[in-house]
Amino acid sequence: MSTSLEDRLTDLDLPMPDTLVPHILAQAAQPGTRRIQPMRHRPRWVTVAMAVVLLFVAISGVSFYAPRFAQVLADAPVVGTAVGPALRSVGLAGLEGRFTALDSRVTSSGYTVRLVAGYADANQTVLVLKVDPPDRSFFMRPELTDQFGREIGFSGGMSDTRTGDNVLIFRGIPWPDSVLGARVRLHSSVLQALPVGQPLAGEWTLQGTIPVESSRPLPLPAAGILADSTFRFTQVEATAATVSIQMEISGPLAKQLDRVVGETIPEVAKPHPAFSYELVDAGGGAATAISGTTSTGIGPAKFSATWVISHPGEYRLGIAYEGIGSFERTITVP
Repeated sequence: MSTSLEDRLTDLDLPMPDTLVPHILAQAAQPGTRRIQPMRHRPRWVTVAMAVVLLFVAISGVSFYAPRFAQVLADAPVVGTAVGPALRSVGLAGLEGRFTALDSRVTSSGYTVRLVAGYADANQTVLVLKVDPPDRSFFMRPELTDQFGREIGFSGGMSDTRTGDNVLIFRGIPWPDSVLGARVRLHSSVLQALPVGQPLAGEWTLQGTIPVESSRPLPLPAAGILADSTFRFTQVEATAATVSIQMEISGPLAKQLDRVVGETIPEVAKPHPAFSYELVDAGGGAATAISGTTSTGIGPAKFSATWVISHPGEYRLGIAYEGIGSFERTITVP
């Protein structure tokens, strides 16, 4: 798709010339010149009303596929403290002031689920929900789709049975939603009992419109070498609240990224991944990882990760493989 088309989608608008309404009124005032059979002259107000209805239909269609246009008409408030406790419980406090307030709710099988707020960028989509009564979670087989019917993969979630807070994390919003904004539909036919128990069947469908936060590319760090394996950065980008990286790994370790090491000691320790990564700010504070995925197949393995950050500055990215070694790279967020 050409850059010019992408630019047009970004600035999607429905221009209405200043002469349009006078032209419609002038045409309405003139008697019809082409008639197949005799008919009464249509009142001027009917013609004007039809024009308004057609314009409304056109606007509605654009708003559905390009929610950013609708956002101009009714700007949703950004919430902070309302979702603060839920976000802090999963280490996402850095996103607190960037959520858009939503209020979609549905009751089924005696449980009310409300979609409270949402955040989205190109790498992750985070939704906050309330479940009442609070003893069940929404993250058993949740399905999230956009206005084009495309499914957005589920990454993980958290549920607090004391408050009913649920935080669901999905993958990033794809193009062109990332330009236009996302009209999301969240559905589940099962609520999970916590901590364990029989699932509860029902139908819960919630909807909301979320603007997608833009990201900016950052310079790629130099590749790292571990045990004759090359870790090459293919993408580094940041939003106002997150940092994301993508790497390709080639060499012997590419097929061993999911290996676990260590022995199982009941109630003390269990095997842990040999491959690890972390992002630390200049003060030594570790950023909270939202996601980290690896995939292998023909060719290099692929790795991607995203962290929540609270401020710009220099961050130290550490990549390690237990028993082999480690390397560090600096990522500067302007």
